[in-house]
Amino acid sequence: MDEKETKVLDEINVAIKAIREKSELLETAKAAQETKQAEQKALIEKACKKIDEIEIGYKRALCLASGKADRTPEFKALLDWMRKGTLIPSDVETKLMRLSDATLGGYLTTPEVSSELLKGVIEYSPIREIARVRTTSKESVKIRKRTGVFSAAWTGEKGTKAETTGLIYGLEEVPNHELYALVDVTNPDLEDSDFNLEAELNAEFSEQFGVAEGTAFVTGNSVGKPEGILVNTSIAHVASGDANLITANGLFALYFAPKSTYTKNLKFVMNRATMLAISILKSAVDGQYLLRRLGESPVWNILGAEVVEAKDMPNIAAGTFPVVAGDFQKAYIIVDRIAIAILRDPYTQAATNSVRFHARKRVGGQVVMPEAIYKLEIAAS
Repeated sequence: MDEKETKVLDEINVAIKAIREKSELLETAKAAQETKQAEQKALIEKACKKIDEIEIGYKRALCLASGKADRTPEFKALLDWMRKGTLIPSDVETKLMRLSDATLGGYLTTPEVSSELLKGVIEYSPIREIARVRTTSKESVKIRKRTGVFSAAWTGEKGTKAETTGLIYGLEEVPNHELYALVDVTNPDLEDSDFNLEAELNAEFSEQFGVAEGTAFVTGNSVGKPEGILVNTSIAHVASGDANLITANGLFALYFAPKSTYTKNLKFVMNRATMLAISILKSAVDGQYLLRRLGESPVWNILGAEVVEAKDMPNIAAGTFPVVAGDFQKAYIIVDRIAIAILRDPYTQAATNSVRFHARKRVGGQVVMPEAIYKLEIAAS
């Protein structure tokens, strides 16, 4: 094939290629035109359908106005659509995803669990803080005590001297008593708890033992527990000056009842209700408060002596002893034999898949110098 023929064939191929490309462009344009026509047709059909719906709704409304039709759910939906542009009637339940239904989304949410543990305040009588406290390694403590004294006598230059008798000594024994608490906890609870449950139990044991011993130091009957300051019959008392109320005169009498040496470390012990009653005492002459809580000091004082709040002290009522005052360091002793001991027992309750925590404490308490404190009785005299 010579050069001329080759040139002619190349020209023919170029022309064929151009024709094909033009044909493809025509096909693409045709398809686009058909798609556009289909979309326009769909829009027209949609518009016609809406027009039909409006017409039907209008006719139904006319029928309703004339009393010829009832308000069916479908008709209500149509009215909602006509008024609000929505096809969801307000009184029809819909299957929206929401938190209020667990299966429709509620299971997908998780509340935040705080690591904080809210605990109410546990009150106790803080007698331990004002009494004398000592430790022992024995079952009890015996304290030597002078129980009688002799009287000195006068004599002349040649007078006869007789023996002065009456000096007597004795022993005051303070026995130890046992406090305990038992708590069973399942192994899964110990293993899976977000908290250190064992440490939390230790804190609870300490707190509740403080509550129990505080109560015993005030009202304990000395049978299997310490002796309380209100139970000891050797403690003297003064009257409040009123059969039903506490009075300022009674508080003065209580303050001056112990020997003057004891007033150097004197403290008033009462509950919160009694503190309120004392704080609002007023003078009958000028109506001024006789006692008040000083704004510049967080400590209550009566005649310069500190007031200690003890929840186990009784409320003011006829015949009760709502206030005790004196030197508690001299009057009351607390003996600690064993501090809180906690035994972790995984065997006793093993059949129930539990661990038993056994907490115990040995402590004693007793009035050893009754003359150092006095009680205030709500009585006229």
